[in-house]
Amino acid sequence: MAKARKKSRKKRRVKPRDPLANIPDKASVVATDMLTMPDGTRYTILKTDQTDPYDPPPKRRGSR
Repeated sequence: MAKARKKSRKKRRVKPRDPLANIPDKASVVATDMLTMPDGTRYTILKTDQTDPYDPPPKRRGSR
């Protein structure tokens, strides 16, 4: 008869998320805006010229 294995009680380590991983390149930033909440927390809103892969392609203007 085989012995049953004990389950390990080690806690899994979770890698901390890099807060700068989702910030776009400075060359693609078109405009910035500051949003201040009533509690004093400030957020910076970045407007970029980047698109997501699922966004429809921009319409091309014909040359006249």
